[in-house]
Amino acid sequence: MAARLANGTSEAGRLEILFNGEWSTVCGAGFGKKEAQVACRMLGFNSTGAADIISERYGPGADHVSVYVACQGTESSLVECILILLHSLICPTYNVGVICNITQQMSARVVNGTSDAGRLEIFFNREWSTVCNRGFGQREAKAACRMLGFNSNEAVAVSSARYGQGSDNILLQDVVCKGNETSLEECQHNVLYGGSCSHSEDIGIICNISEPMTARLVNGTSEAGRLEIFFNREWSTVCGVRFGKNEARVSCRMLGFNSTGSVAVSSDRYGQGTGYILDAGRCNGTEDSLVQCDHQGFYTSDCDSLKDVGVICNINRDKIRLTGMPRAKLKWVVWEMKVGQ
Repeated sequence: MAARLANGTSEAGRLEILFNGEWSTVCGAGFGKKEAQVACRMLGFNSTGAADIISERYGPGADHVSVYVACQGTESSLVECILILLHSLICPTYNVGVICNITQQMSARVVNGTSDAGRLEIFFNREWSTVCNRGFGQREAKAACRMLGFNSNEAVAVSSARYGQGSDNILLQDVVCKGNETSLEECQHNVLYGGSCSHSEDIGIICNISEPMTARLVNGTSEAGRLEIFFNREWSTVCGVRFGKNEARVSCRMLGFNSTGSVAVSSDRYGQGTGYILDAGRCNGTEDSLVQCDHQGFYTSDCDSLKDVGVICNINRDKIRLTGMPRAKLKWVVWEMKVGQ
């Protein structure tokens, strides 16, 4: 059995093996770092720095035969591993490539922002690539910020709506960190260059947050208006999609109101804002700030200013008295109060 890495370099490319007299690709099902180490060992590399990657990085291959491989990681050749010949249509996932002789650790940078905030890009395999936002939250943002030299625990993930989309390759998807890692390299993730992300899902990060998130009401009164949030050194509006009573309560608490009588209203009431739009996240209603709510990434590209949310705080119906009003008109006023008009 032999193994020329195809369509890449002498150290990286689509993995093909000569099996049963013909060159075959290798099925990605079950193929991980242990199998990649054995494949690289078979190619003459003794370095333990080996990684499996999706074959689309170096092309899918034109053959119709694929081999399933399972190794312990100590073998000197893939011939010592479990090998099963498959028709390519039976392989339930992608074919794989490998990168051998990795001596350089992953490094990070932020692009299109500031020194501590921007689109996240990772240098690996002699090139810069972006990171997919799927599953990427605060713990992953902390690990990425530590790669950049920030020790602060205040780190958040933001969508491509804030720092734009990258180009070329997407290196990581479905990254899962515990929160104490010093690099994304230490976190769990799917096969490199794998997944189905597009650059519209490129993740950004904000590190070293030193100022608290604050709120203001615009185009209304001291108790009601369009909600705007000061975050990341700028004022932004808030998306009204999925913004409900719990999020309104937390927003009003940020404004200094302790009343549970808070409602969200549409932009029709207090007008549309400008600039970036924040996603308020999902709140349980007990938080002191929207920053404490569950976020998949601050900022959103799914909203426009037509959906800017407003809030009415400190609603106290005990202070309202209606006299001499027809019953039908009274029902209308009560309905208006309920929707916050």
